[in-house]
Amino acid sequence: MTQTHSFRGWVGAFPTSNSCHFDQYSTERFTTLAGVSDESDDFSEPATDNDYAELDRELQEARARVAEAPVETVITNHAVGLYELAAIHLSASPPDLESAALAIDAFACLIEGLAGRLGEESSTLEAALANIRMAFVQVKQVTAGEAQAE
Repeated sequence: MTQTHSFRGWVGAFPTSNSCHFDQYSTERFTTLAGVSDESDDFSEPATDNDYAELDRELQEARARVAEAPVETVITNHAVGLYELAAIHLSASPPDLESAALAIDAFACLIEGLAGRLGEESSTLEAALANIRMAFVQVKQVTAGEAQAE
């Protein structure tokens, strides 16, 4: 069995960041898909009509790249972002349980609401949901224990 999804950046038993590898779709493809770059924009001069036309062309190209990607891949990428958001709030010092719960609930809405429709990654996402829920319970218990100790 080949692992196509891995989580990195663990603090104790709680993930702080992740990296997704969905078969032939690498994280480089997702970056390209979103049109992300390291270039800095210069806003020292007012925008011209040519600037707006170029921006419109870039937007149309980005939309075309998103349209080319399998919908399951795009939704999975967004779902993993919600998982990551929950993990960030759980690993904060102190943990932000309310924000983590909201992110976990949003993640659950996607995973449970689209059960069986996200392709090969469905079982991986379901396992990730179970893990982040378990991590939430553990962090909540630790936080409650620390509050009682004070």
